[in-house]
Amino acid sequence: MLVACAASAQAVVITDVTVINPRPRNVQAHRSVVIDAGRIRSIVAASSRAPKDARLIDGRKKFLIPGLWDAHVHLTKTGALSLPLFVANGVTGVRDMGSDLAEVAEWRAQIERGERIGPRIKTSGQILESSANVERMKPREPSNRLTAFALV
Repeated sequence: MLVACAASAQAVVITDVTVINPRPRNVQAHRSVVIDAGRIRSIVAASSRAPKDARLIDGRKKFLIPGLWDAHVHLTKTGALSLPLFVANGVTGVRDMGSDLAEVAEWRAQIERGERIGPRIKTSGQILESSANVERMKPREPSNRLTAFALV
């Protein structure tokens, strides 16, 4: 899986990839996708010349789709370990439907600063629940075995 989400000074070109575009409902084979400053700048024929000094990623036999959204999550319940797992599975944005707002706001700030890998977070705010239930919702400290499994 190819995941390109961080902005960088160097342009990235995914070459000879098949692009799935859900808006017009089409599939475009043998395309090159030019990403500059963390944004897709163009989608052109694979035979097109790449920008000078661009980092090339071979996309042969691969598919490129828009980032997915999970529109109903409770991040406090899934915990910080879930954040990179969303991205690894193509989920680049989530809508948190209620969690510990301070915790989620801190994770969102860390992601935006590039200190943590995770999806773009939209949140409805503090969960409307008793503080005791919010504490019960938080995951317990995982064992080393569970942490290793979750990160593999």
